[in-house]
Amino acid sequence: MVSFKLRGENERRRLSQEEKHVANTASEYRRRVAEGDGSGQHRSRTILNRVQNFIRESNKP
Repeated sequence: MVSFKLRGENERRRLSQEEKHVANTASEYRRRVAEGDGSGQHRSRTILNRVQNFIRESNKP
C-alpha cells in the first residue's frame, strides 16, 4: 500500500514531467513557426486543392 504522502509526491513528479514536455513541445512549435518551414502552408494548399477538385468534379454534367 502506497502512503498518501508518497502518492502525492509521485503525482507532483508526474505533473512536473508533463509540464516540461508541454513547454518543450510549445518551444519547438514556436521555433518551427519562426523558421517558417512552410509545412503549414503546404498542407493548407493541399487541402484547398482537394476541395476545389471535389467541387469541380461535383459540377461536371
